Amino acid sequence: MENDRVVVAHAGLDEVSHTLRKRHAGHLETINFFSRLEKIEPSIRRAQTSAPETLSNEPNPKDPLLKASTADWIVAFMCLHELRSPSLRKTILTELRHGLNNGGQLVIVEHLRDIPNALAFTVGVFHFMSKRTWKIDFATAGLIVVTEKKITPFVSMFRLQAEDT
Repeated sequence: MENDRVVVAHAGLDEVSHTLRKRHAGHLETINFFSRLEKIEPSIRRAQTSAPETLSNEPNPKDPLLKASTADWIVAFMCLHELRSPSLRKTILTELRHGLNNGGQLVIVEHLRDIPNALAFTVGVFHFMSKRTWKIDFATAGLIVVTEKKITPFVSMFRLQAEDT
């Protein structure tokens, strides 16, 4: 893992690469899909204003997020739920899959639209996707779930790889 190429994907606010850089001596880069969002949530704008050091450059929305087969690990931490339409989620997930090296892994950490999050967020839970929706999106993008687990009662982690690996 020390020499692995790690990519952190985010929606305009990178909350994890700073911490990963402290723990990972290998290559680490970030990709920002903010410019692809159909609707910008006010919470993202507020977070960007309060933490400008977490911003990174936005690529041209017409360019691919990653070159093919360039990452051993891609981490998407609490950001993919910002992709509100199924077609946009499929597009981004497919681009992330293409960026994986043979045997590479995509790690997605998200809140789910489930009972614990409904109790915590009330109607805000509808901002998140259900586990069923995520699994459909993963399959549609050519990804298979290697590991799925609850990190806390409110946060789930999916470790995925390309179907053809």
